[in-house]
This record gives sequence, structure tokens and C-alpha cells, in this order.
Amino acid sequence: MSKETATIPRYRPEESLTADQIYWLNNPDWHKHFSEFYYNEYYRPEADGTIPEDEQFTLSIFANTLRNANLPTDRELHALVIGPGVTFDDAALLVPYASTITLGEYSSGNRDELLKWQKEDPTANDWDPYFKQILEYEGKKATPAAIAERGSLLRQKIRAIVPLDATQTNPLGEENRGAFDIVIAPYCFESATDKVDTWRQMQRNGLSLAKPGALVLEAALSDCPYYIVGGRPYPGASINRTHIASEFGKANMTDTSVQVGYFPTHRDLGYDKVVVASGRMPIQSQVRQVPLLYPYARPIGA
Repeated sequence: MSKETATIPRYRPEESLTADQIYWLNNPDWHKHFSEFYYNEYYRPEADGTIPEDEQFTLSIFANTLRNANLPTDRELHALVIGPGVTFDDAALLVPYASTITLGEYSSGNRDELLKWQKEDPTANDWDPYFKQILEYEGKKATPAAIAERGSLLRQKIRAIVPLDATQTNPLGEENRGAFDIVIAPYCFESATDKVDTWRQMQRNGLSLAKPGALVLEAALSDCPYYIVGGRPYPGASINRTHIASEFGKANMTDTSVQVGYFPTHRDLGYDKVVVASGRMPIQSQVRQVPLLYPYARPIGA
């Protein structure tokens, strides 16, 4: 932790926001600050390679859901990760199933971090401990060669890293509504607003990108009004399992599952519970076979 960060008082949800913290929530520099600290405070493994316990909980459920989803193998599957932040763990879960993987991220700073790893920049964050854990969840041997292969295949399958704003009715343009066979939204919608109504709209906009019959995986901080990154507060929608179950129900999703994990050691970061959910979109008649390339997307490697 830098000296600057160490001098910033940490916000706790039961406290009132100070004028400085209110200012920070409207500060345009939050993108840079967030991407600078997010990996170190939320994702950096222990010295022995152990990944954070809430990530173990999330990834184990996602891996099990994907393994038992009976996804079709007779055609290409196109997957989307909404709001990956600076992370590749959720995308790595998709490698055995998806032909293409699109990462849709709102923050320009986070997209820069994603591109660093994609282009094998030596200063990029290390995701090998996550690949190792994912392979083990899949029942595979996590040898150094298998870990390296997972990273290589992930880079090959990433089709685009694109801007995505879930507050928009068509986050990737109208032409990409109902375009993806698998959609993952990991700690995204509830971590981008402090208003439940806005969260609901983002949730519905995100689901609009899922193809009829698509598998949807979602994770969220539960009952979290603010979470802390680099000593600064970021807004949370304070939703919980009931909210997600309700939205899945309104979308007429089937095979739904909503689970809660409890992590008291994370209270200094602003939360102690997470929700992990999954379900299938209802079957309808019209299906877009292949997502269109996005005219506004920054090409990978550009």
C-alpha cells in the first residue's frame, strides 16, 4: 500500500460520508485510482498462491454450474463477461465452453489493464494462481503446462475488449441484443450505482444481451452501500439475494440458483456477504447466431 493510501481514513458502511468522500464519488479520476488498487486489494493471491476466499466461493460455483449446464457442443458458443474490471478469472472459466469471449468493461483504466495482460505486458497482473484453482475446480490436473495452456487459450479466444455501459438500453448496440450464449456479470451492476432502481435497469439491460436459452452467471456484493478501493469509497446498491431472485423471476428465467457466502474478514472493505446466482434465459423464436463486431470497439492490441 502506498504512503498516500495509508493516510486516507477507511470508510465503514455504518458511518456517514464526509464531504471529501462525497466529492470523490464524483471525481473523474476514479477510473485511474480504481484500476491502480483493485487487483492488489481484492484479487492478489497469498504468497503460497491461495486466492481470496470470496473468489474461491464464486469461482467454484460458476465452474460447477458451467460443468453441469449441458451446453451445446455442435455449434460455436459466444460468451460475454460484463464488467470484468481488471480481472480474467471469470473469462478463464469460459475457455472449455466458448468459441469466442468478449469482455465488456465501462472503465477505460480497467480496459487498459485488461489489454496489458492480453498483450503479455510483463507488468500485467498475474492470473496463473486463478487458472490453477479453476483447473482444480474442473477436476483437471493443474500442472504448470496446463496453467500456461489455459492462459494461452484464453488469449486466443478473447475476441474483443470493448466499452460497455449497462445503464444504456442497448449496452453493445441494438444489433447485439440477444447475441450471447453465455453471459457472466461478476460483481458489476451493484458495484456501479448506489440506487436500486438504476441497478434494476442495468440488470435488465445486461440480460438483454443474452440469447434465448442462454446461461447467465452473476455475482454481487450483498447489502453493501459502499465498498473500498485504495481507501476511497465506491457506491454500492445494497441489493441482496431477494433482489436478484426477483429480477431473474421477472425475466422468466429457468433453472435458477441463488446462493450466499459469508466473509466477515472483508468488513473493512465494506461488505461481508456475496451472492452468486445463475439461470437460463427463456426460449424464444428469434436467435442471432453470431454477435456482430462492434464499430466502436478498440481492437485488441491496438
